[in-house]
Amino acid sequence: MTPSAPAVTGGSLQAKIATAVYIPMIDGRTTICQLTLQNGYTVIGTSACVCAENYNRALGEKHAYEDAFKQLWPLEGYLLRETIYREQRGDVNQYKEAQDKARYALLETITAALGVQDFDEILGAIEALQRRSVSQEEYEEAQRAVNQLRINRGRRHSDKE
Repeated sequence: MTPSAPAVTGGSLQAKIATAVYIPMIDGRTTICQLTLQNGYTVIGTSACVCAENYNRALGEKHAYEDAFKQLWPLEGYLLRETIYREQRGDVNQYKEAQDKARYALLETITAALGVQDFDEILGAIEALQRRSVSQEEYEEAQRAVNQLRINRGRRHSDKE
């Protein structure tokens, strides 16, 4: 039987992950995985073997990723439950109209600044900017803009359906 109630799924969690960064530690037996979600929130997972001679980078990354990924379940479970609770209570985002106007104004500013006309051109221009030598702060700002555009694009498509 397929449940019809809202649920957190592995696929829904996976879709929220923007990046996964792996760091092998200097001890030669530990791997850290940082998952960054589309909203910028991060979780950390680790894995370690007993002896450095047994270290396998691919396995270390796999287990560290799994450790970080499992931390997403309770976070997303809480978020879904809170969303259901608010919907049942009749809560409404009183700022939605102003937020949408601000998003569209930002999109217009970006298209004018980059000299492009559509969403795919915007992403291409931003990714080109990311490839040039930029500071970490500039890169992160551009990455946040790309992620926000992807989120907004998904909302616009779902609004049309």
